[in-house]
Amino acid sequence: MCEANALGDAQYRSTDDQERTLLYGPEDVDSLIDVLLAEPDDRCMAQVVSFQRPLLANGMVDHLLDVGVCRARQVGVIGFADVTGNYVTWNPSGGSDPSRYLMVGDTRTFPAHSEIDLDLVHQAVKEFLMSGGRRPESVAWQPHQLF
Repeated sequence: MCEANALGDAQYRSTDDQERTLLYGPEDVDSLIDVLLAEPDDRCMAQVVSFQRPLLANGMVDHLLDVGVCRARQVGVIGFADVTGNYVTWNPSGGSDPSRYLMVGDTRTFPAHSEIDLDLVHQAVKEFLMSGGRRPESVAWQPHQLF
């Protein structure tokens, strides 16, 4: 799963038929988000994992970071899950309706007030990657049961 010097990886076309994209640093995060913005609407979300966190006894990761982007509105959303709970970004002015982001075969519905500016999406995903997979502190979070 982990290639030398890679900090993490991302998967965005589907969970079954795409090799994961290795992430080595901040530039790769920018490239990933650019790719998501250029993809069709049913591929506007990626799952990112950090190689710097230990695996569970069964070999699975103990965390996930979902990042979705909306080209039309120039906003995005981030979900984070680990043993501490499930969270999504919080933005009081981030829209009063739930929003949907898609990865082929997987639709995620995020609650109202979870969309943030694309600059914050870039910043938070870079922070996640560079911090060893910790939940980013550069954005506010709200608990989310359905993540």
